[in-house]
Amino acid sequence: MRNYRAQRQRSAEDVRRAAEAGWCYFPSFDQLKLLDEEKDVIDAIASLPERQREVMAWSYDGFSIPEISDLLRVDAGRVRSNLYLARNKLRETLSGNLDWFMGGDK
Repeated sequence: MRNYRAQRQRSAEDVRRAAEAGWCYFPSFDQLKLLDEEKDVIDAIASLPERQREVMAWSYDGFSIPEISDLLRVDAGRVRSNLYLARNKLRETLSGNLDWFMGGDK
């Protein structure tokens, strides 16, 4: 989390110089071989508001709501709310692609 926040706070010039030097904190997704469905999921997650993306990332990594609340220094109710909103938005956005994502043929 500290690395992520430090990266966000860097100036555009610092990020440009780091990228030119061959180092970049963020993965280069355009170099990965992804299925179209995987690209859709990445795009859908990227379209979420920042707090919802954070909460989804922590939740996906197995952190509980109280743990996320402590890490982000926000009320557990806010974490629940953001997780609920993010999941609903992803469900709505990916409704045609959820079959493969959920591992079934529903």
